[in-house]
Amino acid sequence: MPRPRSSEFVSVINAIESTKGAFAGRVFTLDDLRSSLNGKVSTFGAGDNFLRRAVQECMMRGEVRQSAPGTYRFVGSVEESPIETPASEVEDFDAMYTPEIDPSFIMPSVLEEYLPAIQKRLEKGIDQKFRVVGPAGCGKTEGGVQVAARLGLDVLTVDCSIIREPRDFFGSRTVRDGRVVWVDSQFSKAIAKGNCMIILDEVNRCSELVGNALLPLLDSRRATLIEERGSMLRCGPGIVWWATANEGAEFTGTSAMDRAVRDRFQRTVEFTYLHPTMEINLLMERAGITKEIASNLVEVANRTRKESSGISGISQAISTRQLIAAAEDIVDVGVHSLQYTITNTYSPCGGADSERNTVANLLVGRFTAGS
Repeated sequence: MPRPRSSEFVSVINAIESTKGAFAGRVFTLDDLRSSLNGKVSTFGAGDNFLRRAVQECMMRGEVRQSAPGTYRFVGSVEESPIETPASEVEDFDAMYTPEIDPSFIMPSVLEEYLPAIQKRLEKGIDQKFRVVGPAGCGKTEGGVQVAARLGLDVLTVDCSIIREPRDFFGSRTVRDGRVVWVDSQFSKAIAKGNCMIILDEVNRCSELVGNALLPLLDSRRATLIEERGSMLRCGPGIVWWATANEGAEFTGTSAMDRAVRDRFQRTVEFTYLHPTMEINLLMERAGITKEIASNLVEVANRTRKESSGISGISQAISTRQLIAAAEDIVDVGVHSLQYTITNTYSPCGGADSERNTVANLLVGRFTAGS
């Protein structure tokens, strides 16, 4: 099932559909269009993002053409020039969606400070690139989603761990009507559209060869030649690139980020686990557990985080993602579910001295069947 767009963006699309007949054949600017829609929609998005994206969507469908920089023209009204988008093409773009703001997500202060600057640069069509690091399960990917939600941007998340060769980023060959044709990937469509957030999730799980395919897109060229496509793929205006990475020897299957790729991400944002009070409130809000249970969960998690940093033999910390799952299962299943969400994630090797037994002992006395 495709993920839904925000209701605000849909209202802008619908408003344009109902009024574009009045603009048929006329040259107009975004200001002209906004003026005609005033009173019909509640918001045009931060910096008119919803409005700009709606016009871009009309351009992709062939309903609008750009006459000159900053001016556009509708090809004609729906009645005069009916244009249909094949269902297959719509399905191909299902992975891009407009996220909703999650009020329970705690935005790092550095990102809160950056939002106005990101918005200002987006309005000028300037790309921005962030390398995002931190422990597993602390909100790196969701952070990108929530930045996009606050800016009214569409999001495409690319799971870099499944990209095996450079071509996988851009598309593939297929047979249609007896002919071999090239089909653009959702990634290619998204960057050509522009004005969106591209999340390169676990970017350091790509091989260097695969990562190198991104280099010309990430520098001033903003384009790359796809030989099988027979043309250049060019970036649309104002892309926010968000590259997450779990770094360290404990993350098998990763590699050091190629220096040339890393240099193109001029800003590095470090995520970490929340302050205990914030994490307790998050668990209470997300799962509906009591403050006492939330406090006990966070206390156990922070012990593992401290001890996994080298003070003792515990090899991994309990992440915020694990805590949320544990809290939800306590509500739905009971405290005995901690065996599956917490203790069983650790090795039983070593018997009484095993990591599993050590963590189980941290839970003893903090949780009872009636809690």
